Amino acid sequence: MIIMTGFAGLAGTRTLLEKEYDRLLKRFSRNFLDSIPPYEPEKAAENTKKILESRGTGDFVQAGKEGIFAALWEFGEKMSCGMRIDTTALLMLQETIEIADYLDINPYEDDSTGCLLFTADGERADFIIQKLHESDISAAIIGYETKDKDRLLIKGSERRFLTPASRIEAEKKQRETYNAKRDK
Repeated sequence: MIIMTGFAGLAGTRTLLEKEYDRLLKRFSRNFLDSIPPYEPEKAAENTKKILESRGTGDFVQAGKEGIFAALWEFGEKMSCGMRIDTTALLMLQETIEIADYLDINPYEDDSTGCLLFTADGERADFIIQKLHESDISAAIIGYETKDKDRLLIKGSERRFLTPASRIEAEKKQRETYNAKRDK
């Protein structure tokens, strides 16, 4: 099973919140914006890594600025596997979805620093997730590995292939998007 920790796009949402707060206030209430939790992505990743390593899980992929989809691709490359990912299981705050929608940003390609992806089977997966939850770290099973090389994103009956994202292209696109939003 493939397990994800942290919230996809949350690091990007926090950045947008800091840079675009006044603009976001035109669309969202102050209570809504203030409900987005404070987030220190590097600290979150380090805390998660400590727990995983103490449970014998040292093989993981850390998401970055290019988003959770890029991290999933990197995970497949590192593990030399295909995968089936239930996109509805990906951990993402509703606030991230709504702000990304308002600013026309793909939240799956937004900064997901702090999220980690790793594998564990059966009871071991449940045990690790329980330990992460006990440490206030969000974690969920989001899919599974396959022997074929197909990397599928699944949402109900809809299926599409995950495609590789160039880190340089993803970062360039993200900068252009932020700059375009900031200039409006």
